[in-house]
Amino acid sequence: MRVWPLFLCLYGCGTVVPSLAYRSQEAVPKVPVRVKVAVELVPAVKVVDADFHEELERADDPLLGQSLKDAVERDLEENGPFSVDPLAPDATLHLLVEASARGDDTAWGWVPPFFLPVFGLPTYSRWISVTIRAELRHDSGVVLADAAARAQCRRFTGLYYGGEIDLSCATQPVLEELRARLSEKSERVLTVLARLPRPPLPPPTWAPGTGPVLAVFDFEGDVGLAEPLPGELAGYLATRLAERLGYRVVPRDQLRARLLSEKQQSFRACYDSSCQIELGRALAAQKTVATRVLRAGEICALTTTFYDLGTETTERATSVKTTCDPDALLGGVDQVVAQLVAGS
Repeated sequence: MRVWPLFLCLYGCGTVVPSLAYRSQEAVPKVPVRVKVAVELVPAVKVVDADFHEELERADDPLLGQSLKDAVERDLEENGPFSVDPLAPDATLHLLVEASARGDDTAWGWVPPFFLPVFGLPTYSRWISVTIRAELRHDSGVVLADAAARAQCRRFTGLYYGGEIDLSCATQPVLEELRARLSEKSERVLTVLARLPRPPLPPPTWAPGTGPVLAVFDFEGDVGLAEPLPGELAGYLATRLAERLGYRVVPRDQLRARLLSEKQQSFRACYDSSCQIELGRALAAQKTVATRVLRAGEICALTTTFYDLGTETTERATSVKTTCDPDALLGGVDQVVAQLVAGS
């Protein structure tokens, strides 16, 4: 083992952030196919430093799979070829992922001064490699389409480049290639789907317009949700609860008007459970729905609780984990509703 890279790594070596998230602008033609996304890491994501012969397995890091799932769902919605519907999908898009970050054999400890603004001093590099096999599978087990792609890129760390890198530089071109290949097979996918029976949607718990009346309050938490996101997430949750479970929902303008009449400044002034119970009863609601967003590192947990105003007890609760960006939180609301539908 060489000794000189140990000194350079005091300033040049960095860490690999366990994230497969990416953002793409490459759009492909959309087809009327609804999917849910499933990610599997096989084998573990490996971080290998050749200079020190160290290997770190990261299969147990929940952020890896979730970060890719959130990014792919956003990518499909924005750029095609499929739309995302975890509650009533036509098929499941399975992604089998193999990724690694391998340290280069060479570290640089000196660069001529006129190169410093470009290269930094010292620097260290890693080769990022991502291979993904995608399989679009019907619930019956029929494989509608499949494709595989691999990409590799090089990333630097150091005084100029910073001390952290993730795997997105390789993930983005892989997913762009996979989406293009799946788009090319869309005609076959639609033909096969037309011949297969579609599973019926589960009926709402109550017939439309007959379910209990809910008062759905703004999302709260310590993750710095900027306005108007807390209200928008609550409004989306209310819509999905009415659509999928047959609940009736107190209109948000009625909630707002009542808060103003009670001299509350905003929904944020009514996060206390006693305030929500009092307000729910005043609006003839039968239940209140409160959602908290809790952050642990890069993961956010959404916890949704139904409180029965008649019995003054918690009726049901559910929680999901996702990353903390707004798009992922919106997908987390769908996951909450999916759990409620499955448990109804």
